[in-house]
Amino acid sequence: MTYSAPDSARGQISVRVSCPGTGWYRVQFSTPAGPLLAPGGPVVLRGERGEVRGEIQGVPLDLRVQGSRAFDLPLVVPAGQWAAPGGTYQVLFAVTTEAVDGGRP
Repeated sequence: MTYSAPDSARGQISVRVSCPGTGWYRVQFSTPAGPLLAPGGPVVLRGERGEVRGEIQGVPLDLRVQGSRAFDLPLVVPAGQWAAPGGTYQVLFAVTTEAVDGGRP
């Protein structure tokens, strides 16, 4: 995605979660600020010369997986961050799973 201070930018974080067997698993998305809950939350995009604030949107309420499931999470970087230098940025983002006891939740 391309970003400049007077223009917001939209991108997407796409994650495919594949879990073994036929059991159900609960997925959790996290950033260094903590877990991302529905509908989303703030993120910091870090680059070599600075950082930009953004927001991950569209985190679903249902974060259960059986087998494999794709998650497409919109990422929005709002305009007006005048001190943001150009360059490449990264989002620190973790995906964890936990088996749900007792079979199907």
